[in-house]
Amino acid sequence: MKKSTLLFISLCVGTLAFAQSTQLTRIADPRMSVDLANDNMLLQSTPKRLPPATQSAGTRDLTAVALGSSSNGLTVLSNQCNVIVADNTTKVVVFVHRNNAGAFGGTSSQYRYDVSKDGGLTFTNDIGALNPNTDGAGAGGINGRYPQGALINPSNAAVPDSVYLVYEGTWHNGDGTAPANTWEGIISGVGQVDGDVLSFTEVIDSVNHGDVGIFTSLVKGLPGEYWAMAQVFDEDDIAGYPNDSSYVLIKGVWNAATRNVEWTLNKTITLPPDLAFDGETSWLDPLIAFDPTGMKGWIAIGGDFIDDGLYVYQPVFISTNDGGASWSEPTYVDLTSFDNVLLSLDPLSSGIPSTGYEAALVVDKFGNPHYVNVVGGGQDYGIQSGLNLHCYDITNHAGTWEAIQLDVDSVATFRGVVGTNVTYTEDNRCQATTTPDGSKVFFSWIDTDPSLVDPYAADNTYPNLFIRGLDVNSWQLSFEAKNATYNTDWDGKAYMPHLAPVSLRDDPTATTTIPVVIVDPAGAFDAVSNFWYLGGITFADTEFPTTGVNEVIEPSAFSVGANYPNPFNGSTQFTVKVTETSQLNVKVQNILGETFSEQTYQFAPGNHTVAINRNTLAAGVYFYTVSSGNASVTHKMVIE
Repeated sequence: MKKSTLLFISLCVGTLAFAQSTQLTRIADPRMSVDLANDNMLLQSTPKRLPPATQSAGTRDLTAVALGSSSNGLTVLSNQCNVIVADNTTKVVVFVHRNNAGAFGGTSSQYRYDVSKDGGLTFTNDIGALNPNTDGAGAGGINGRYPQGALINPSNAAVPDSVYLVYEGTWHNGDGTAPANTWEGIISGVGQVDGDVLSFTEVIDSVNHGDVGIFTSLVKGLPGEYWAMAQVFDEDDIAGYPNDSSYVLIKGVWNAATRNVEWTLNKTITLPPDLAFDGETSWLDPLIAFDPTGMKGWIAIGGDFIDDGLYVYQPVFISTNDGGASWSEPTYVDLTSFDNVLLSLDPLSSGIPSTGYEAALVVDKFGNPHYVNVVGGGQDYGIQSGLNLHCYDITNHAGTWEAIQLDVDSVATFRGVVGTNVTYTEDNRCQATTTPDGSKVFFSWIDTDPSLVDPYAADNTYPNLFIRGLDVNSWQLSFEAKNATYNTDWDGKAYMPHLAPVSLRDDPTATTTIPVVIVDPAGAFDAVSNFWYLGGITFADTEFPTTGVNEVIEPSAFSVGANYPNPFNGSTQFTVKVTETSQLNVKVQNILGETFSEQTYQFAPGNHTVAINRNTLAAGVYFYTVSSGNASVTHKMVIE
């Protein structure tokens, strides 16, 4: 039903100034982020208070199932390690973690796992230890860290006990004193999920002569094949790292005779860095993922590999179309090439986009990569975290690179602190998962209501978990970014969440369940920590539009920024960039699709500001759509 015009849309010219404070927040060098003697994380500088967030509250029935424990919370410290995995056929869900030596003996270098055989409703915890020969002896010993997992079902039987956990972790031989405190290689093996200790295997390998970093992104490729990556770590150059510009790719293959996965060094990738700023490399942990068939895969690495004088983090992509038998040359994605990213930068920012430091990567059914990360104004390899940020899916769709904004308004906060006394920092912890067939991708990030934040402390300290989906068949986003933990026992306590790379699917109800694990540090983060599985985080297919609202269509002739302020009371405005003379239609609708205002503009090439005045419109959620022909861009706005 079309109503009379109650809202006034006007064309404005000018610049808005907003009273915000900003602080440049940098990543602690990941190569030096862990004191290997006791795992203490170096604290990073903290940002200031930010404007309020406006994401909607979740409506799901969240349940929390107790998982196992470990001697500290560092199992989940690395955002890029896949610690929780799921198998849709058998409904097996497994969480792999370090040992609680105080409860079970042994050392915290050993790994245990928790398993559900009913899709996450119940778990059997602390099975293991998987790797009893990992001694955790400190200097000269085998000190296991950062376990991650994948699953294999050799018999393909629809029986949970037929599934094996494939595990892999990184070990070091040091005591925290350079140059002995170096990562050396991997601890790997398998264990049948039924807990049969006779099925447990353990292999301790040195990789690349011991010149490696932490292995991340353990993922399944072709049937019976597995992959993981690490940066090359030059232990002879601990002070400066100018030679650390290579990455190692390892491949594991299931051996049916030995009932084990055997790993080999598959490839070394070299990406020459931009050293002009301070002579050192600037990089993020490498990521690798494959589509459901295992044929099409992508590697994504964040860093500065272009001599352009910007000194910011941007992603590099490398692809395979033959299951990893061969890999392409690198594709460098320039964030400044995305008009919607530039238009959505905070007005007080540097104007140069940079990614954050905690990213994730998955690949959909069509072989498209989805690299999720926050983006804000960048400067000197820091991110301006006192200003509004946005969360993007950086993807290649139909041969064209694009950045899809996932948050509905902004990501309000950036860095937070976990634990008491001994604390660790986390940023927005971007994660991603796909449905088993790869037809939908779900993205998550954590954010804090700034009204709860001490303006002189870290801002993302009371995080909630936000999740939004993308239907890759229709290329449409779910209606909203859902706050999965709001108004639950875990409101403001979604610490260090991890999503399984592949979710669970119930086709009869057309519903996807997203397996999520979080940590409950219960005090100092280097003390005994408990883990929880968050159940009931589901998305129904009906939460995705079939037509109209939320279509992700980025036309080449124009781009549209998010409105500011949002939410608003009196008026708000957004920027339109036009590359050629265009006639654009601006329409305002509510969530039911009812039209409240519609106006047509004739724009010359350049940037134009469009204002929307509330007038008599009631408080609520609305959408404004800018269209020309078959191309359109829709954004959400909230009237208070």
